[in-house]
Amino acid sequence: MKVLDSKLMKSYARMAMDGFNQGWHERNGGNLSYRMKAEEVEALKDDFKEGEWRVIGWQKGDESAFPGLGGEFFMVSGSGKYFRNIELDPEDNVCIIELNEEGNRYRIVWGLVGGGMPTSELPTHLANLEVLKARDPEMRVVYHCHPGNTIALTFVLPLDSRVFTREIFEMVTECAVVFPEGIGIVPWVICGGREIGELTAEIMKKQDVAVWAHHGAFCCGHDFDLAFGLMHTVEKAAEVLVKVMAISPNKMNTITPDMFRALNEPFGIHINEDFLYEKRGTRIGQLPEDVRKEATEKTVRQLQETAGSVVEQLLGTAGSVLSQLRELKKGDAAAEDAEEEELISEEIFIEEGDEEGSFCEAPMSEEAAAEEPAAEEAAEETTETNIEIEG
Repeated sequence: MKVLDSKLMKSYARMAMDGFNQGWHERNGGNLSYRMKAEEVEALKDDFKEGEWRVIGWQKGDESAFPGLGGEFFMVSGSGKYFRNIELDPEDNVCIIELNEEGNRYRIVWGLVGGGMPTSELPTHLANLEVLKARDPEMRVVYHCHPGNTIALTFVLPLDSRVFTREIFEMVTECAVVFPEGIGIVPWVICGGREIGELTAEIMKKQDVAVWAHHGAFCCGHDFDLAFGLMHTVEKAAEVLVKVMAISPNKMNTITPDMFRALNEPFGIHINEDFLYEKRGTRIGQLPEDVRKEATEKTVRQLQETAGSVVEQLLGTAGSVLSQLRELKKGDAAAEDAEEEELISEEIFIEEGDEEGSFCEAPMSEEAAAEEPAAEEAAEETTETNIEIEG
């Protein structure tokens, strides 16, 4: 059978067009992958061509392996391709790839006839399909799109899985029935990289929906109808919530935790109790009490650490100033001591000069002492001569 004539291709193209018609796929936004069943591969293999093996990598130069998917085939949207064109020309916008037994190489066996590569999010799709296969072998579809209302809520609601899920649950009753395990939240990270893929795969171990903050949503399903229906349900509830918030930040009426619990038995589900916490009031987006308390305690700890650091710096500065003041004081004391010693020396010198306390002359040298008697005799002779003259 030709791929273009298969029910698989028609279902794939329909989902792509449904997503585009919802406005979730601007330009080349979004991607879609499907893990093929053995009987589908067998039915279509005569239409396959063997392409060259290529490395699977999150980024250029990187190599990744998905051994849990080794030897399997996947229908995948092309990189840079527009969803609106898939139904018109599937063979140019979609491809079927095969993984080698080790799960670290792929080759295109059908499609992308005009050239191109599988979606740039291929490693993210494979990482999540591997996790989903381990969780439930019948999980085959992984879908990424850009639903406007869901994205809008990531700017106004806390990026907390419990809060986001609870607010979505309360908008449409069927949400808790369709995805009772709630919604996982991935904070903003660069798309196409390992981090966003691994964070999403961690969510997919237990949940069917992940919201990528300020970017889009990622969901899974057994088939195309279930995957699309899941995303449609989330986005419808998000639309209702956006409208409610446009009217008021508070709800006068809502679905209570006990009302949700009443859904479990008749629908054969078990709504995750993590999302059925008691609220303190009617305001939209309020944190659960335990999360709020933890956040408050964290803030207090941060403030205490900051205050402690500031006090430590102030004490260090004060200590440095005190040390400088002590050094200055020591210098002043030393100068005062030196001045006092100088004054004492002068006083001693004065006292030793003569008994009457007059200033004394400097001590005479030995030569001056020897000459002193001769000088006195000469003075006496001069005096006598003067007397004789006067007489």
